[in-house]
Amino acid sequence: MGEWLFDVSAEEPVVTTTYVTCDSMPVLYVSHEWDPADKAVVWQFQSGNGDHSSQRLQLVRLDTIMALDPGLVELANMPLGYAARRVHGNAPWQIVPEA
Repeated sequence: MGEWLFDVSAEEPVVTTTYVTCDSMPVLYVSHEWDPADKAVVWQFQSGNGDHSSQRLQLVRLDTIMALDPGLVELANMPLGYAARRVHGNAPWQIVPEA
C-alpha cells in the first residue's frame, strides 16, 4: 500500500450515510471541515442526494470509505473549509470553498 495522504489516520471516523455504505451509491459530495467544538478535522463523504436523516447517517473509518472508492484519494489534499462535488461517479470533481 502506498503513502497515506489524508490529514487524519485511516482509522479516523468520517461521516457518511447508508446510501454509500449499504446501497452502493457513489460519493458525489465530500467536505473537509474543522469542527471547533471538538477541535478536530471532519471529513464527510455523501451520496449528494440531500438525505442526511439520522436513520441514514453513519460514522465509519476513513479506510472503509477508501475501500469502497479508492479514487477518492485524489481529494486527500483538499484544504480545510473546502468541498468537492461531481455529477456522477466518473465525473471530474469541482472543488470550491465551503460556504
